[in-house]
Amino acid sequence: MLPIYLAELDTQEEKDLFEKLYREYKSKMHFIAMGILNNDVDAEDAVDMAFHRLAKNFTKISNKNCNETEGYIVICIRSAAIDIYRSNKRIVEKTRSIKEDDSSEDIWEQETEHET
Repeated sequence: MLPIYLAELDTQEEKDLFEKLYREYKSKMHFIAMGILNNDVDAEDAVDMAFHRLAKNFTKISNKNCNETEGYIVICIRSAAIDIYRSNKRIVEKTRSIKEDDSSEDIWEQETEHET
């Protein structure tokens, strides 16, 4: 995935700095995402989303000192993980409401009976 992020950057200096950031923070970001999502696949998706956001806004953070950069990275990964968590929660709630809704089953049964 790293080459995809690097393609969004302009200069070789930015690419080198981003690659260093990627190697330094990837496992920490995955750890943070796992703490929120408790799912390895979703955590990887969150890390991917966060790095994509970081690459898009890299000119804003490349001039910051290390502590500010780390804080921004933590905020990005937490936000990405929470976005995925909320999305998953909505899907589960919709699935439950469909399963609990007996009328939808009745409608489906009625439609299939009319077709035969």
